[in-house]
Amino acid sequence: MKLLLHHNNQTHSIALIPGQEITIGRDYSNFSIQNKLVSRNHLVLKEENNVVYFKDVSTNGSFLNGTKVKAQKWLPLAGKDKLALVKDTSIFIQLAVGAEKVEKSTGLLMDLLKQKSLVTIGRSNSCDIVLNERQISRKHASIERIGAKYFITDHSLNGTFVNGKRIIKKQELKHEDVLMIGLHQFSISQATKDFSKEIAISANDISLTFSNGTIGFHSASFSITKEKMVALMGPSGCGKSTLMQLLNGVYSPSSGDVKLFGLSVQSHFELMKQFIGYVPQENIVHEDLTIDEALFYTAKLRLGSHFNQSELDERINEVLGILNIQDAHLRTQPIKKLSGGQKKRVCIAVELLTQPKILFLDEPTSPLDPETIEEFLKSLRKLCELGTTVVMVTHKPEDLSFMDEVVFMGKGGYLVYHGGIDTIQQHFDCERLPQVYKKVSDAKEAQSFYQKFTKSKLHQKTAKQETVKQLETTDTAFFYQFWWLFRRFITLKINNKQNLFIALAQPLIIAFLILLVFPHLTENYEGLKKGNIGVLFITALSIIWFGISNSAKEIVGEKAIFKREHFFNLAILPYLLSKTTVLFLLTSLQTFLFLGIIKLGFPSLSEAGLQFIFLAILGLSAVCFGLLLSAWSKTTEAVMTMLPVALIPQIVLAGIVQPLENKLTETLSYFSLGRWGTEGLARIQDRSEQIADAPFLQLINANLYANTKQLEVASIHGNALILLLLSLFFLIFTYLKLRKEK
Repeated sequence: MKLLLHHNNQTHSIALIPGQEITIGRDYSNFSIQNKLVSRNHLVLKEENNVVYFKDVSTNGSFLNGTKVKAQKWLPLAGKDKLALVKDTSIFIQLAVGAEKVEKSTGLLMDLLKQKSLVTIGRSNSCDIVLNERQISRKHASIERIGAKYFITDHSLNGTFVNGKRIIKKQELKHEDVLMIGLHQFSISQATKDFSKEIAISANDISLTFSNGTIGFHSASFSITKEKMVALMGPSGCGKSTLMQLLNGVYSPSSGDVKLFGLSVQSHFELMKQFIGYVPQENIVHEDLTIDEALFYTAKLRLGSHFNQSELDERINEVLGILNIQDAHLRTQPIKKLSGGQKKRVCIAVELLTQPKILFLDEPTSPLDPETIEEFLKSLRKLCELGTTVVMVTHKPEDLSFMDEVVFMGKGGYLVYHGGIDTIQQHFDCERLPQVYKKVSDAKEAQSFYQKFTKSKLHQKTAKQETVKQLETTDTAFFYQFWWLFRRFITLKINNKQNLFIALAQPLIIAFLILLVFPHLTENYEGLKKGNIGVLFITALSIIWFGISNSAKEIVGEKAIFKREHFFNLAILPYLLSKTTVLFLLTSLQTFLFLGIIKLGFPSLSEAGLQFIFLAILGLSAVCFGLLLSAWSKTTEAVMTMLPVALIPQIVLAGIVQPLENKLTETLSYFSLGRWGTEGLARIQDRSEQIADAPFLQLINANLYANTKQLEVASIHGNALILLLLSLFFLIFTYLKLRKEK
């Protein structure tokens, strides 16, 4: 059927295809109308048996021949009917005169491609195949027939997948290939399948046993339908977060399978992750960024390069509007200045950028006051109305008033209830919800309720559903991710002006102290040059301190952010190298300021350029060492406690305070940045003196090489090479630790 939409003295043609629904509204629609009286989703249209039906889903209502229609009810549209979207009938829809029935598609792309050489797929009504989902771009993809071959091109934000791999450029589409656009499966010679109609979450006999033998979740089955708001509740330590991470793919079940919209999460994770949003208890945004900056960089990293700036701005404005944090002044504030509720909404906004169909939240209301909680939960309810299924861990009974269903866990990892919020107390024979908590806080009693639940009608296994071809992992664009991580980290450093000021003040203060304490670098003593090795020793230690202090908190301080981004698509190597690069640049700037003042105070300091290059290499090794400490620390407090343990060996093993007199201390000194840094500086300074009795190396040789033959590495280049090898060693172990964290 064809319809005519009249708006702003213009007439637009709308084609309906049997079996497909289209939406008309201000946003989130196949056909967008920019009018404040038109709701984001206003009308849904479909054609069945050569009859057009419409359903009003708006806020202000729709009017059929001047009479307001009943909302959320399918009604037919007759030949002379006028269906208005606003009361003054300035925007209305009619059947086209002489409208012809569109031939029902067989569902084969091949049939359509026989009729035309280029087929477009997307959310816009102008596309040949219209897919009415928010995750689908207005023009999502196009398929072109060239001779006997077919080619697919992606134009979308969320991606087009062929055999599970996101396509980057135009590529050939073969007859046996499986094409996934959103939750719609296409093939050249096979019928289209729509997985969006399936159950949102289905857990089939899933269980989880940890490597130490502890059972995290006992075998159970349940399902959650679309667009529901579900509370995941239970006493502390019962396994609520464990179950949530089973459902969203963080954990793989020991047995059974979790399916989202009929597709296995584990087997099809590369595709399904775009439909999953997950906000853990910790905030997953950098608090030194503004709201706009946080969403911009996240969009660049998660959505990739498949969009233009206007589409990016539209997506950001959309999610901020849904969560009611779109105020211009608020968006330019550093996140650390926002309230707890606003911070949590920013975390959710980050997840909504990919427009997930299922949003998992781990105790989002815990830090919020009652007034903020109500406003926050209303925002979540709005998400459900827009088509998102929300599953949230909570321990607050008052949150249930906003929920559709509740999943209740008992002590020991037992699922004891899943159902409506109005029958839970009856199920446990309790008058109040706190009594339910008390009953299932005992593992034995929880087990008995678990057995009761598994035998009840509430515990129903989900029927076997369709699956698509198993997906592969998408290759990550290394340089693309590195660039945007680098830019985000630079922005973070610049935004935190207080820390940046302190970092740049450190070299100035320490350098002036050195000039104050040490009267000279070299002096004549009874006709011989005598070097003050203490100046070079403190210089090396200062650069080591700059590098380690700059980097020691960088990874541990954002572990929650890293885990979430890595879970989605963040590769470890660009993440680690972007941090190393920015911190190296910062440490080099500190080194430049420090060395400049030292040179002014000690004119006899020679080859300042070579000194700077060598100290920059020393700073790089210190940065890498600090990142290693950060990756292996559990908290920022723990890494600060470790700093003295890391720095004191740099002093003791350098061979300046005390000679290295045994094999053990000598071996340990090979891993000491203080040793190689001081020795390298001494060699550079002595080379410039050009005398036989090198004043600085006399002490170095006596303290480091008295008991061993002088090593071949004992040169400026050798010292620098050792520092670079130590940097690589530290980075490798940091990388391995981050891989283990995923």
